[in-house]
Amino acid sequence: MKEETFLARDKCNLKTKIRECELIDLDKIYGLQETKHADLLLNCGELVIIVEETSTMRSADITQIISTIDNLMRDKEKYGIKTDPKKYIGIVHSNSRVDSIGRKYLHSKTKGNMILNIANCCDDLPRKIRKYFSK
Repeated sequence: MKEETFLARDKCNLKTKIRECELIDLDKIYGLQETKHADLLLNCGELVIIVEETSTMRSADITQIISTIDNLMRDKEKYGIKTDPKKYIGIVHSNSRVDSIGRKYLHSKTKGNMILNIANCCDDLPRKIRKYFSK
């Protein structure tokens, strides 16, 4: 039987809510490197979702997601991804409301096969993730 690992950054219990994806704590991949990176990766085959957990969304959070996706596209094997994902989703999970400037900045960075979005609570995050399975 596969040993279950506790994911400290999995605040919304995605490991049990999104069972069709492999949930990876990116700290385990990056280790103690000083490279800024997002918190969680959900490997869903043709769909890869990167989640940044934050109390208040800042432009640096979006930059971390984009940087993580760029690194992942260059070196999928480092992240344990054996397929060729068709879509990359970055989600900033913020506990506080995001202002209109933050939303515009987020959407201005969406391009090609990379989509960026916001989730405001632990009910919203799995709902947003599931939305991309139907597209």
